[in-house]
Amino acid sequence: MISITYKEYKNGAVSIRIKGHAGTAERGKDLVCAGVSTLAYTLAQNVSDFSDKLKIAPTINMREGNANIRFTPKHKYRALILLITRAIFRGLEAMQANYPNNIKIVIATK
Repeated sequence: MISITYKEYKNGAVSIRIKGHAGTAERGKDLVCAGVSTLAYTLAQNVSDFSDKLKIAPTINMREGNANIRFTPKHKYRALILLITRAIFRGLEAMQANYPNNIKIVIATK
């Protein structure tokens, strides 16, 4: 099971944590894992590309079966960065809709 947690904090920070494996095929051949990984790497690259529009350097940790991305946009760029982040996140939600036994998403607020 892939567990995805998305949080938007009151201070403007955003964090996405993706952990686990889908288990639909052996590692390295699991298309569900590959799809989630592609979206995670897309998000991480976008956050890196926007580093000059963030209050502090983002936290991006990517390794097999685990991704942690945390960033805090500057106020004037928040809407733009959240639009892109949420668009990528919609892809993860679409995957969950198609693979509900393999992906679980939790949206939390702090």
